[in-house]
Amino acid sequence: MIIGGPDQRRLTKYLLVDRQYDILERPVSNDSFTVPVSINLAIQQIIDFDGKNEVIVISGWLVLMWNDYNLMWDPKEFGNIQTIRLPSAQIWTPDILLYNSADEKFDSTMKVNAVVQHN
Repeated sequence: MIIGGPDQRRLTKYLLVDRQYDILERPVSNDSFTVPVSINLAIQQIIDFDGKNEVIVISGWLVLMWNDYNLMWDPKEFGNIQTIRLPSAQIWTPDILLYNSADEKFDSTMKVNAVVQHN
């Protein structure tokens, strides 16, 4: 995890330690609520296209977005930080992964940083 200064360190500690964040707890204020998740594919590059065999090879990101009410903060209290990156292994994430990759070496469980916005 890369933390860029005292305000970011304080904010990370506030979100994950002080508030006792639990990655197993669905981020809802009421247990009967669902967690809407939007899924987008951000294509970075078309690597190969074979129209005859109907095969396309792309490089891209699977972008998942949801609201986590447990990760809220007042930017004024943390040096006006609007966005912070947290390891996705330390926050709740939906059980969604790319299942049908043609690349045998692709690791669909690879954990990356999550971009968390204060809104």
